[in-house]
Amino acid sequence: MARSVFLLAWTLWTSFVAIVLHFLLLGIGDPGMWYGRRVWWPILRRVAGMRVELEGALPAGFHGPCVVVANHQGYLDIPIVIGLLDLQLRFIFKRELFLIPFFGWYLFAAG
Repeated sequence: MARSVFLLAWTLWTSFVAIVLHFLLLGIGDPGMWYGRRVWWPILRRVAGMRVELEGALPAGFHGPCVVVANHQGYLDIPIVIGLLDLQLRFIFKRELFLIPFFGWYLFAAG
């Protein structure tokens, strides 16, 4: 019983610290996207040994609104999209995701 309580407390503490550090180091919105695109994505790609294929790239010199669709097949899809496209991105979410504590608040703050 004491071990279960300790593990629960440890999980809650480390989750809280990770969330706070995320906001402090990455920020919300465009600064976080920049960090993810320039720092985190290249490291992730090399460590995981990924080969990524991009189909239907934007024309050279394109500057305008567009819709980007990713075939969501894993947990790394969002970092991959952020890393590949040098665009100011906004995401669309299901309404129910905003109801998840902390995660929903972050989605709302991120735009």
